[in-house]
Amino acid sequence: MEEKLNEMEQAGIITRTSTPYSSPLTFTLKKDGSIRVLLDARSINKKMVAETEKPPIQLDVLNSFHGANYITTIDLNNAYFQIPINKDGRKYTGFTFNGKSYVYNVLPQGLKTSVGSFSRAMNLILGPEVQEFCVNYLDDLAIITTGTLDKHLEHIDIVLSKLNKAGLTCNLQKCEFICKEIKMLGFIISTEGIKTDPDKIRAIQEFPAPKKIKQLRAFLGLCNFYRRFIPNYSESIIPLCELLKKGRKFQWSGKEQKAFDFIKQQFINTIQLHHPDFNKPYYLQTDCSGVGMAGVLYQIDDNNEMRILGYHSKTLKGPELNWSVTEQEFYAVISCLKKFETYLRGSKVIILTDHKALLFINNMKLFNGRVTRWILYIEQFNYEVQHISGRRNIVADVLSRYPPDGDLIQDDKNNSLEIAYTESEPNIELIEKLKSLSVYQLQDSESSAIIEKLKTLNTSIIKQNNKFKRYSLKNDVLYYKTNLQEVIYLPKALRQDIINQVHIEMGHQGPYKVIKYVRDRFFWKGLTKDIKNQLRSCHLCQLSKKSNITYVGPCKSIITENIGDIVMADLYGPLVSGTFGYTFIFVIQDSFSKFIKLYPLKQSTAKSVVTKVKHFVEIIKPKAIMTHNGKQFVSNHWKQSMSELNIKPIYTTVRNPRLNTTERVNKELSRLFRTLCHTNHKDWALILPKLEELYNNSYHNSTGFTPCEILYGESNEMSFDKVISKSKDKHNVEQIRQQVRKNLKEASRIRNTKFDKRNRLIKYNIGDLVKISRSSKSDADNKVMSKFNLAYEGPYVIAAVPFDNVYTLANPETNEIRGIFNAIHLLKYFK
Repeated sequence: MEEKLNEMEQAGIITRTSTPYSSPLTFTLKKDGSIRVLLDARSINKKMVAETEKPPIQLDVLNSFHGANYITTIDLNNAYFQIPINKDGRKYTGFTFNGKSYVYNVLPQGLKTSVGSFSRAMNLILGPEVQEFCVNYLDDLAIITTGTLDKHLEHIDIVLSKLNKAGLTCNLQKCEFICKEIKMLGFIISTEGIKTDPDKIRAIQEFPAPKKIKQLRAFLGLCNFYRRFIPNYSESIIPLCELLKKGRKFQWSGKEQKAFDFIKQQFINTIQLHHPDFNKPYYLQTDCSGVGMAGVLYQIDDNNEMRILGYHSKTLKGPELNWSVTEQEFYAVISCLKKFETYLRGSKVIILTDHKALLFINNMKLFNGRVTRWILYIEQFNYEVQHISGRRNIVADVLSRYPPDGDLIQDDKNNSLEIAYTESEPNIELIEKLKSLSVYQLQDSESSAIIEKLKTLNTSIIKQNNKFKRYSLKNDVLYYKTNLQEVIYLPKALRQDIINQVHIEMGHQGPYKVIKYVRDRFFWKGLTKDIKNQLRSCHLCQLSKKSNITYVGPCKSIITENIGDIVMADLYGPLVSGTFGYTFIFVIQDSFSKFIKLYPLKQSTAKSVVTKVKHFVEIIKPKAIMTHNGKQFVSNHWKQSMSELNIKPIYTTVRNPRLNTTERVNKELSRLFRTLCHTNHKDWALILPKLEELYNNSYHNSTGFTPCEILYGESNEMSFDKVISKSKDKHNVEQIRQQVRKNLKEASRIRNTKFDKRNRLIKYNIGDLVKISRSSKSDADNKVMSKFNLAYEGPYVIAAVPFDNVYTLANPETNEIRGIFNAIHLLKYFK
C-alpha cells in the first residue's frame, strides 16, 4: 500500500496535505497481484449535493449514427483519473494512511457526483465544433463519418488533437478504428442501422424446455406475469396446460415445443417494442436462487404499466456457489447494473430485492475485496434500494432458477435440504435379556441378597433400616429409589451390555452424558466408575476423540564432542525466485560449533543437495548427517553418495523435526530476511553471504562462543575497533573447544530440566499398546475432509525402543512393522 501511494503521488493523482475530512481507505488486489487503491466514499456521498449535469440522452446519441459510412470508437485510459478537481474541492476527498494525510488531485471513483463531473469535463474538452461527427457517452467516444475515408481520418485527427491538448490518454487496446459495426449503449450499431443487442433477451430466448411438470409450472408462472403484453395468450398456452391435467402423463412433443417457442417469441417481440424514457426512473428487480441469478430492467409508463427494457440471467459457478446468501444477492444486483450500465449511469435507478439485508448496503463492513469492489462500484449510480416480498419478485425468481447457461437445475431432489437421521440397530439379544430381568436379578449375588432380605422383613422394619429403605420390589423386579425417581437395580451380567448400547445409541458420547442416561434408568454400586472404565476402552472413541493433554518423552539433547561428529541439514523454501532463478536454500550446520553454510539452489533435488554436501566436506568432514525424511534424503542417490563420502545418513522420526537444529537456524533466517530485504524480496539470494557471515560471527547461547571462534579461533571485528585501539583477538582453538564441551553439557542439563518441568512426561515399555496421531489432509477430488477423518490409528504394540523417546511399532496381530515414531505422536491405548 505504501509503495502504491508513493507511485500515485509521483503520478500526481494524490498529494500529501492536511485536511479536516477523511474517508476510509481500502484496497483490492488486481489479477496480476498489484494493488488498486479505493476510497470508501459512502459517508461523504450522504453529505454531497447531487450533480445536476447528466450524460447526453441515449436516444440522441443513437440517432447520431444514422447514415454513417465509417465508425471509430476511442476508450480513455483511467478516464476519471484524467479529470482534475478544483483546488477548493480536493479537501473533501481526504484519507489517511500510516498517520499521513492525502487528498485526490483528480476525480476518484466512488463519488456520486463523478458521473456528472466527468460528463461536464468531456463537453468542455471536445467543444461544440466536433458535435457534427463526434458523440460521447461518458468515456465512450465515437467518431462518425458519413463521407469518405480521408474525411474520417481527418475527423480522427481533430478529436485526438483535442484529447492530446487536454492531456488525456487513450487505451489503444480498447480503441477500434474505421469499423463498419460496433457495440455501444446496449445496441449493435452498424453502417446499415441499429439492432437490439441479443444479450438483452438471451435470458428469455434460451430459457430451457421443461422436463417435468414442476418446471413447466414455473415457466407458465413467468408467462402469466406478462400475459397482458402477449396477444392471444390463453389460446397459445393450451397445449402446455393440457400437460398439467390430473392423471396426464408428462410427454413433451413437437406440439408442446411449438407452443413453448411461440410464447418465448412473443416475449422477445414485447421487449423490442419498448425504448427507455430518459425522463423517468428505472426499476431493476433482481434475485438469486443459490444456483443462478437474474434481473429485469423496466420503467413505469403514464398508464402505470410496466415497460420491459431487458433481462439478465446467468448460472452461479465455482466459488460463487459457496458465497453467503447476502453476497449472492448483492452479486445479482452488481451483475445487472453492469449489464444495463449504459442506461443507468447518470439516471435514477430503484433496486428492488426480496433480500432485506441489502437495504443496509451503505452500512456494510468492507470485510473482503469482493464486497469492497461492489460497494465502490454501486456508489457511481444514483440508486435507492427497496424491499419487495418474494411473491412480487416472480420474474427474477424464475429466471434465477432456470438460467440460460445452465440445465433445469431447480429440482426438489437436488436443491431442497433433506434432513436425515440415523437409527441404531436394536440389540435384540439385550432386549430379550431385559424381559427376563427378574431372573437375572435372582442369579446375581448382590441383588438376590437384597431381594431375599426384603421378602423376610416387614414394611415397617424396612422403612426404619437405612440400608434397605431405598429398595423395593414391584412385579418381582428390584427397584432403587433415587432423590427423583425409582430406577431398576441392574444385575452385573447386564451392566456391560447396557453401557455399550447406551454409548452406541448416543453416538459414542463421553462418560458424563452416558452416566446421565444410565442413571435415569438403572442403579448399581460403582456405576460411575464402571462406565468410565468401559468407555475408556472403546476402540472407535480412542481413534476419533482427540486428547486435551499432550504427553512427551523426557528431553534428551544430542551432545557432540568434536567438530563434524554430526552435521544437520535441511531445505528452506520454496522462496520467490531470486537472482539466477534460485528458489531454495540448503542449510547445513555443524552440531558442535554451530557453524553454518547456506547454499542457494534452483531445485530441491537429491542431486543438488549432494553437490552442496561435497562442497561442505571441504570445510568440515562430517561423520554423520541428520535430515528429515524428505524424498531427497531417502533416495538411493543420497544414500549412495553419502556412503561414497564415508558419511552416515541418519534421520529424525516422522513429524518430529525438533532434533534437527537447522529448524532453529531457519527461524533465525526468516527474522534476518525480514530485517534486511523487506523492501525487495527478490534480493534474498544477494544477501545470503551476508546472513551466513552474521550467523557464524554471532555468539551462541549453548556454546558461549561464535562458530568462527570454535572453528578458527578468531573473533569478528567491529567497524570501530581500530579507533578504540582494540586488537584482533586470537585464541587457542583447543582451549575454546574444551570449554565448549563443558558449556554444551551444562546448557543441555538446564534445557532438559526446564522442558521436563513444563511438560507431561511418559515412557512406554515393550509390549504396551499405543495409538498414533494422524496427520490427514483434505482431498477435494475424492470428497475427503481432514476434519472428518479419525484422529488416531491403531492399536499398535511397542516392538522395540531403538533410542530414547523413539519407539518401533508393530501390528499386534501380524507383527508387521508400522514404523518408528517419537513419543510426542503416541498415546496409550486401553484394551
